[in-house]
Amino acid sequence: INGVMNNLVSRMDKESSPQVEGRSVDDIEKGPLVEVKEEPEKPKEKEPVSVWVVAAAVSFYFVTSLSTVFFNKIIMANYFFPYPLFISWFQFVVALFCIGILYAVGTVYPTVHVMSKVTAKDFNYQSFSKILPLTALYICMISFSNLTLQWSQVSFYQIARSLTIIFSMVFSYVIFGKTTSWDEIKPCLVVVVGFVLGVKGEINFEPLSIIFGLTASAFLAYYSIKVKTVIEKDFNNDQWAVLLFNTIEAIVLLLPFVFVFEVTQMNDTDILLQYDFWVVMVLGGIVGFLINIAMFWQIKTTSPLTANLSGTAKSCVQTALGVLIWRNEISIMNGVGIFLVIAGSLWYSLVRYFMTMANNRK
Repeated sequence: INGVMNNLVSRMDKESSPQVEGRSVDDIEKGPLVEVKEEPEKPKEKEPVSVWVVAAAVSFYFVTSLSTVFFNKIIMANYFFPYPLFISWFQFVVALFCIGILYAVGTVYPTVHVMSKVTAKDFNYQSFSKILPLTALYICMISFSNLTLQWSQVSFYQIARSLTIIFSMVFSYVIFGKTTSWDEIKPCLVVVVGFVLGVKGEINFEPLSIIFGLTASAFLAYYSIKVKTVIEKDFNNDQWAVLLFNTIEAIVLLLPFVFVFEVTQMNDTDILLQYDFWVVMVLGGIVGFLINIAMFWQIKTTSPLTANLSGTAKSCVQTALGVLIWRNEISIMNGVGIFLVIAGSLWYSLVRYFMTMANNRK
């Protein structure tokens, strides 16, 4: 007890001792005040992404991108269902359900940050009007891509869609006044030569495949430019909100075209009564949605060079599988054209990557 009382008394003495400029008498007796400056904490460096994470992201994009093309080709070729507008519309519906499921998961388990939260207040006229032009481009891009796939072989699909780079350069100059260097033009010339040889050497050539392919490439190039502006300026870098509003508007806007151009012909087919057909349709829609996640994940975890390399490798595998699975015939000239298109695209990606790195150093 005496020990406890002595401790209490000593504490009371220290608390009641006079303070001089924030110091007690005992502290003053110890010597002058030495101010110790704490060094500011150094910002933590961003931890490098694991090799396994990068490999998983690239593989996920690889698989989903290939699966999207093959599921759509299976539906149109194997099931003899040549209605690309309805296929696109149905995939949008499936994608909307997938978005709803992810939002529900985020609501039930708030610690799991699956997607950004969009409140009821965000569903207003302003949000939908801002994204309307982008949705129109999105619908045209998807629909003409499926039309290209309908009228071309899988091995020729890469040729038909190869001029996206050229359209990107043209739109960048027209919209932003951005000029193109000679280093960028050289690989594009290789792509153009490959396109010409691929078209001329195609054995089962369909003129509509080129028309639809060029149109899809133009819409893809313009969409790639427009989507970046909309995400940054109108939606505060929220890709998921753009995906949600884009999908809702696409379902509404595409439906009248489905009724006008395809519903009457669809009534004459019995394929709609087959269970396995709808399984493939749903799987195609799920994969079409997953490719958005794959793209976001790959961009976040890898460098632009890695992303471009994976896209080039995917094109090679896609062509090879088209030959193996659907027995697509390829002439020597067609094969040279495919090689030049892929090589030119890879060359252009490398040039753009090193130019970006040089600008960042400056």
